[in-house]
Amino acid sequence: MIDLKNIANTKIFTSPFKFGLLEEPFLNHESALKLVKTFPTKNFERCGFENGHFLRRPLIVKGENKIHLPDDLDQTAIELGEVFLSDAYRNALVEITGLELKDKPVEAWFWTYDSETKFEPHLDYETKIFTQVFYITEHWKWSDGGLLQILNSENTEDVAFSITPRLNLSSMIFRSDDSWHYLTPISPKASVVRNSITVHFHHF
Repeated sequence: MIDLKNIANTKIFTSPFKFGLLEEPFLNHESALKLVKTFPTKNFERCGFENGHFLRRPLIVKGENKIHLPDDLDQTAIELGEVFLSDAYRNALVEITGLELKDKPVEAWFWTYDSETKFEPHLDYETKIFTQVFYITEHWKWSDGGLLQILNSENTEDVAFSITPRLNLSSMIFRSDDSWHYLTPISPKASVVRNSITVHFHHF
C-alpha cells in the first residue's frame, strides 16, 4: 500500500522550520484511487482545537497498537493501518527524518473537511514529535482552498510555502516551537470533499 522504499525520496525543507514533501507515497496510482473510493464515512466526530473545528475518525488510537473499529472499514484501510503499525514503516521514517521513533506511541486518523471546517494557525501539541499526512482526494484544485500553509510566524499572511492537498502527495511536519501551520478555508463551491489520513508519533 505504502511505497516504503520511496520514503527515502522525501524532500526535506529546513526553513522556516523542518517539514517534508513526498511525491507518490503509495505503491501506485490505483492504490491511491482505491483509498479514495473506500474512504470511510462512519464514526466521524466533529472536534475542536484552538478555536477550530473539524471532522475526524480514528484509524489507530494512540497507545492501542491495533486498528480501531475494523468492522466499519474496508480491507484497504485495514491494510494501510497495519503498515502504519509496522516496524518497516517506522524504520523508513527514521532513515529519512533522523528522529528517534523507536517504541514511540503512534496514532492515525481519517479526516474529512468541508466549508464548515475551521483551522487557526497553530503549533501541534508538545507531545507530538512528527506528523505525516496523506491526501486522499482526487481532482482537488488550488481554488477549492484547504491548502496547508507553512508559516513564518503566527500570522496567516506570513506564508512561506503553500501545499495543495492533491492525491498521491504526502506532507510531513516536524513539531517544534516555531512550526506554525494553517489550513485555508475550503470553498463552498468545491466539487469534492477534502479527505486525508494523518499519522502522528508522540514522545509519550
